[in-house]
Amino acid sequence: MREKVVQRIKYLMSLWPRLLWSILLASFLTSFITLLLPLTANATGEISSRSITMSTSAASAAATYKLAFTPVSNAEELIVDFCSNDPLVGDVCDFSSATVPTIGSGIASNVGTAAQDGSGTPIHTIRVTGLTMTGGTPFTINFTAGITNPSTNVSFYARVLTYATGNSSGYTPANTSGSTPVSGTYIDSGGVALSTAANISITSKVFETLAFCVYEGSSCSGGSAPALILGNSTTDALSTTGAYVNDDANYQIATNAGSGVNITMTGTTLCLSTVLINIPADCQPGAGTYSADTIAAIGTTPATSAVGTSQFGMCADTQGSSVLTAASPYADSVNNCNSGLSTGAYSGTSKFGFNDSTSTGTNSASGSQVISSTAGVPSYTGSFAFIGNVASTTTAGIYSASLNFVATGTF
Repeated sequence: MREKVVQRIKYLMSLWPRLLWSILLASFLTSFITLLLPLTANATGEISSRSITMSTSAASAAATYKLAFTPVSNAEELIVDFCSNDPLVGDVCDFSSATVPTIGSGIASNVGTAAQDGSGTPIHTIRVTGLTMTGGTPFTINFTAGITNPSTNVSFYARVLTYATGNSSGYTPANTSGSTPVSGTYIDSGGVALSTAANISITSKVFETLAFCVYEGSSCSGGSAPALILGNSTTDALSTTGAYVNDDANYQIATNAGSGVNITMTGTTLCLSTVLINIPADCQPGAGTYSADTIAAIGTTPATSAVGTSQFGMCADTQGSSVLTAASPYADSVNNCNSGLSTGAYSGTSKFGFNDSTSTGTNSASGSQVISSTAGVPSYTGSFAFIGNVASTTTAGIYSASLNFVATGTF
């Protein structure tokens, strides 16, 4: 019996090294797994597809920040902490107004309720409550006011943490540069890198421009000063039996005058050449009373051709222009001074006018307004059409008029 007991004791003693090794191995594995568990939890709680878009990267500029990311789990609150040294949650946080954004008391967001967090100088942390973040679903929040970029051109980082309702209050930012924030109980986290950058400043000049010409021919540069014949193509004469028109006077206008352009005309109605030489006043009545030595100006109210009546008038073509307007005496409401008009005998229904008064017309210092606009004018080419009729009492002779057009831009 004694022998059996001794053998049993020897057997148990032989098992002790293996038992001790098993105990030590189990203890080691338990400690190792315990260490690994927090790392595994953080890995699964890392937000993805994260970015921050700044409305401007200029140093010291007020900017809006758009934060976008996909959380792993549902959450209702958010911390965004800006540090200059790294994006790692739980690490020390360095900051200054030169290296991280300044969060002002006016911080605002398009969702939830945003507020300053901490008391550092500057305050560099945003806390947002009242959110709905769904795990696996992209989430975006715009900080629309209250952020001022760092005052230097520098790289910096945002640490982003999500929390359950009420838990973001457990986050305590670093209120002194180089100290470590207290993270509290957060759900997901991640970091974003940002940078300010200098603006590119570009300066250029645009001069005031006004290009205006009146011409006869194919183009402004290739044409000549209009010398129009108003009458029969063979005899150059007007007749009591039919009207004549001439629309060979063209104009071209272009300007960047922001308040528009005004084209005016000065001169007289058609006057007998000897009258122009000897009695100028007869050709500038200004009151609508004309002698037999003039062809009467139609006046301020446009009228159609009246064969056998002393008439001299003009209409201005602005068809196709969205900004030019013909003044009332020269606006052809029938054909827009365009359709149906050609140089020679005329029997159409277009309307013509000619204001030669001494107060607001061609015989005044400022002239008679012909065309105007209220804004800049893209390059436009139009024409002026003239009509002539005579009465049986109109004195025989050569009649002429010299008309001057002036374009004035208001810049």
